[in-house]
Amino acid sequence: MSNVNPAQVVDAPFYSQEHGEFLSSKAARLAEVLKDYNPYLELCFIPSSKRDETDTRPFAIRDNSPWRGGYIVRHITEAELERPQEILAWLFEGDLSKHGVSEVMAKQQAKEAAEKLLNLKREQDIAAERQELTAAIVQGGRDKKSSFRHNGKVFTDKGARDVSSTVY
Repeated sequence: MSNVNPAQVVDAPFYSQEHGEFLSSKAARLAEVLKDYNPYLELCFIPSSKRDETDTRPFAIRDNSPWRGGYIVRHITEAELERPQEILAWLFEGDLSKHGVSEVMAKQQAKEAAEKLLNLKREQDIAAERQELTAAIVQGGRDKKSSFRHNGKVFTDKGARDVSSTVY
């Protein structure tokens, strides 16, 4: 079995059958954080197959509040999407329902909150990936083996033992 870092799997692009292309995991994570922050916010985008040379900002944050009728809050480039914490900081900074107008430190606090929120979401994704890997190991993986070897130890349903005590 190869050494797969859960962080690499979490940050890898994923294939969207709906759009027929690979999407950034950062975009998906940003969309989840937006939905958690405000259920009326969503991340929209123009699929690459439908873009032309004038579409320099293919992503957008859309507010679907029923009392506002749905509008674009901000257009986002692909380069800006590589730094989602800055997008969230901008959003937090402009959300006057969460802080007062006169707060001097609001900008810095918003950036820190955005970074913490994205890091927390990334850690949750890594933890979920580790749980899936552990479940696969416990079930025997693809080969349905009853043991798994890691760092010189063999793990079975009865526990771990050193390889040197293994009888072949």
